[in-house]
Amino acid sequence: MRNYHLKTILDAEIKEVNSIKKIENINLDNLKNFLYLTCNKDFYNNIQYEISTTKKFYNNKKYMIMVGCGYLPLSLISYCNFYPNEKFIGLDINKKAILCSNNLKTMLNIKNVLFECENGLKYNYKKADTILIAAMVKNKIKMLNRIIDTCKSGTNVFIRLFYKVDYNIIEKLDNEKIKIIFKIVKNTYPKKEDYDLIVLKIT
Repeated sequence: MRNYHLKTILDAEIKEVNSIKKIENINLDNLKNFLYLTCNKDFYNNIQYEISTTKKFYNNKKYMIMVGCGYLPLSLISYCNFYPNEKFIGLDINKKAILCSNNLKTMLNIKNVLFECENGLKYNYKKADTILIAAMVKNKIKMLNRIIDTCKSGTNVFIRLFYKVDYNIIEKLDNEKIKIIFKIVKNTYPKKEDYDLIVLKIT
C-alpha cells in the first residue's frame, strides 16, 4: 500500500490553487481554512476508517467510480492508496475541479486513477464494480436511479447521506432493485455536519 501523506496532499493542493487562482476566482484564504479544518477534524482518518470498515463490500474486479470527486479528491486518493493495483475513475461536473484533481494526480504521481469532467446524471456506469457517491452530490435520488438503470447487477454503491437532509432518500427509491447491506452512522464531516455511509447492492 502506497502512503500518500496528508501534508503532501495539502501542500500540493495549495500550490495548485496558487497557480490557477486568477482563472478559478478562488479565495485562497478560505481554501486554506478549509484544508486546515479538514486536517484538524481528522476527515482523512475518517476516510481511512470507512475504507477499512467497508473493504469486504468493495468489488475489486475492475473499476471503482466516484461521483463528485471535487477539487481535493481525498477519498479517491485514499482508495488509490489502499488498492494500488486497482483502477479508479473520479467524476465531477466542474471542469476546474477536474483540472485541480488532474494536477494533484500528477504532483503525487498517482497512476491508477482517471479524472473525467462528466455529469453523473448522464454517465453510463456499466463498467463499474463499485460506485461511491460523495456527500455533496445533489439530486441523489436521480443519481441512484441513473446508476440503477445503467450499472450491472451486483454492483455495490457507497453513498454518503447528510443526516439532516438525506435521511429519507432510501425510502424513495425502488426497493426491489436495491438492498441495504451495510451502514456507518453519523461520521464526522469537516463542516460539523453528520452523514451516514450506506452500502447498497444493485440487484
